[in-house]
Amino acid sequence: MVADSGCVRALSFPGWWYAVIRRHLNRNIDLLTWKHRTTQFEFFLTAEGHRMLHDPQLKVILVKDKGNFHR
Repeated sequence: MVADSGCVRALSFPGWWYAVIRRHLNRNIDLLTWKHRTTQFEFFLTAEGHRMLHDPQLKVILVKDKGNFHR
């Protein structure tokens, strides 16, 4: 409801909420998300990852790869 109110210009959320956000969001605002515990290759090979990559409303996707480092 807050995102649809016009008071915000972008929405940041964890990647597992993507389907719910897209289904219920009634406004064209920038979306930013992150995925934990997945490799970038796993992300590219999933149906959800493919949808996310081709969503023009989704501006940022952060991926934390498995390991002892950050990208």
